[in-house]
Amino acid sequence: MDITHAIESHEFRLFLDHIPIAIVISKMVGGDQRIVFANKSYEALTGQTASDIKGRGGSVLESFTLERQPDVTFTKALINCDDFIGTFERQQPKHLLVDAFAGVIQKEDETEDYRIVALIDTTERAKSQREEFERQLRNKDLLLKELQHRVKNNLQLIAALIRLDIRNQSGGDRAMLDRLAGRIESLAILYRELSADGLGQTIDLGQYLTQIASAVTRNHGLDGIRLDLKVDQAPISINVAMPVGLLVNELLTNAFKYAFDGRESGTLTVRCLQEGDD
Repeated sequence: MDITHAIESHEFRLFLDHIPIAIVISKMVGGDQRIVFANKSYEALTGQTASDIKGRGGSVLESFTLERQPDVTFTKALINCDDFIGTFERQQPKHLLVDAFAGVIQKEDETEDYRIVALIDTTERAKSQREEFERQLRNKDLLLKELQHRVKNNLQLIAALIRLDIRNQSGGDRAMLDRLAGRIESLAILYRELSADGLGQTIDLGQYLTQIASAVTRNHGLDGIRLDLKVDQAPISINVAMPVGLLVNELLTNAFKYAFDGRESGTLTVRCLQEGDD
């Protein structure tokens, strides 16, 4: 029995109607493929009845587009395609995700006669996979936040212990410990800014330097010395922010310690101005 007789036979249609995969068959008529059969699973999946689409072309599947490539329609992807076509998505009337396969049946002269398209519904499987992936991301995000929180607290604790030890030191040891504490505080501030920013890859340099300047002023500020601070919002990478923060901490610490010897008043000016988008 050839496929024409098979498709027209009640037994074969009944067989296809019991397959839990959406199947649609088209035949080449006048140079175009025209649908001659769609099984019950196709009707249940797409909401299109076999009688409604019979005699129509591939446009009945035009609402499906290639996943993550909405400009590639099902019809476009089907051209010169055999076997697995790709994963397609449809938003309306309900969201569907399907794996699509196609097979060509040729005539004796090797020209195309019938085309069989099978659609496997992967919506729920993809949904569960996405939910599992999102759950794993949430867990990792919580772990990272906890790690950042612990690192920040540990850095603050180390800086506090060093400053406590400074009181019992003198001379070079005291200056060395003071400088070390300032560097650790700069890193602690960086971790605090990262936590506040949701663990992004960039932080606001202006805000970061404001926090550093405040910390240095709190630890080394002198009566009569005014901090003149003006900063712009300037998002930069963490790899750039860290050395800049350490550098500014060193400069401010040195300025408070040495720039105002013999003076009763003065102004320490800090500027972080963004001149362009880059």
